[in-house]
Amino acid sequence: MEAFKPTIIGIGVYIISMSQVNEVLQALLIIATIVYTMLKILDLLNKK
Repeated sequence: MEAFKPTIIGIGVYIISMSQVNEVLQALLIIATIVYTMLKILDLLNKK
């Protein structure tokens, strides 16, 4: 059973790091969406 402990810890750390990466990607996606939307709004305002 001792041999499995480092593997379980490693998998746990891997899952945690992956979820943190996903959070960062989600944040970047949200920021990109907001910036894109703002640019589109400014573009529409400038056309009027």
